[in-house]
Amino acid sequence: MSQRLNMAESHTQQQADELKRCQQLEFECNQLRNEMKASHNEVS
Repeated sequence: MSQRLNMAESHTQQQADELKRCQQLEFECNQLRNEMKASHNEVS
């Protein structure tokens, strides 16, 4: 029983890490988009 619980916990931890990674990527994406907008405004 405890072994199954450990597996579930590690799986949940993996999901949490994935979520963090996704949020980090989304954050970087938005930053890049803002930078592109800014540089585009400078050009035009």
